[in-house]
Amino acid sequence: MIVFADAVDFFLCLIEFLIFARCIMSWIVMIGGKNSFSSVLYELTEFFLAPIRHLLNKIGLKNCFIDFSPMIACFLIELLKILFANLLI
Repeated sequence: MIVFADAVDFFLCLIEFLIFARCIMSWIVMIGGKNSFSSVLYELTEFFLAPIRHLLNKIGLKNCFIDFSPMIACFLIELLKILFANLLI
């Protein structure tokens, strides 16, 4: 059971790192154009960010200059980590 908990924690940390890397790359890609690394980051993180962005659009935050979906995604990932840690203890 501990191996499963470690695997879930590693997966959630990896997603969180990829979201952070995507945020950083979004500033760099604007200057240098598209590349394959940013496309891979986009594909790996969009499954988690798209539903959050869709929900934010429904709430009325679609005209914001800042995309809050990565921040909310990281918050949700941290909540999932806490929930899994408490359920498996």
